[in-house]
Amino acid sequence: MKSDQAAIMASLRRHLAPFVERAYAPYSQKKQAVILQLSDGSWVAGSRVENASYSLVIPAAINAFSTAVAMGRKDVVAMVASDPIEREDMLYLERAMGVSVSLICEDVLLLGTARQLLKPTEPLIPYYPVNIQRREDGLRSAGFAAQQALIPESYFPVGCVVLSKDGYMWPGCNVESSDWQRVICAERNALGTAITYGFKNWSVMYLSCPKDPSGTPCGACRQVMIEFAPDMELVMDRGLETPFVIKVRDLLPFSFTGDTLKSEGTSF
Repeated sequence: MKSDQAAIMASLRRHLAPFVERAYAPYSQKKQAVILQLSDGSWVAGSRVENASYSLVIPAAINAFSTAVAMGRKDVVAMVASDPIEREDMLYLERAMGVSVSLICEDVLLLGTARQLLKPTEPLIPYYPVNIQRREDGLRSAGFAAQQALIPESYFPVGCVVLSKDGYMWPGCNVESSDWQRVICAERNALGTAITYGFKNWSVMYLSCPKDPSGTPCGACRQVMIEFAPDMELVMDRGLETPFVIKVRDLLPFSFTGDTLKSEGTSF
């Protein structure tokens, strides 16, 4: 049995390698990633994503978990990390999922009643071909994404979908924790997924706040969006009114880019 578990760990670590390379860490140089294993053996990845406003970094564990939640999956049973797992990531998963966690080695933990890693099956694919023809279709998809939100603190669902110029789309929703410093909004969820899975040419984001048709991205999301996609179009649902459309760069005039803080030759 121990040899089987060692082989499974080795397999998951191999799957992890390309996501470490995709991590965006121009400020700390700490390229990190995790894989979360789900109850059927499938898995989802998350890469570390840094921002010019340092406190807005998306840790790999939060990135992976929010990606899974946006796809309707909360059945995480294990995590394999590229680096020794820190206590704050253990606490995050405990609080977000309401289960206990246990380390079985420095870079692998089990959640809930899981006693061992499962044999990996196919990865969870958090993106799919674009099937949106009209703005109404995009906003409807964003509304569906909002239904996946994990919101035990605010009861305020937000959802979005992002389209790329190469014909793919992926969802995002807000994912909360009792530690409000570890909350991630729908917009940052979607952008974190995009970076993890190698998408860069983002063309439009559709955004829906079902409980507040006048809602707009918070300041944190504006800062992250403008660093990664200043020319992306943002289409916001306004309920019975005409959708509001704006370029991301116009959401945050005179924004801080952090270009002088990046290592030489580093860009997104």
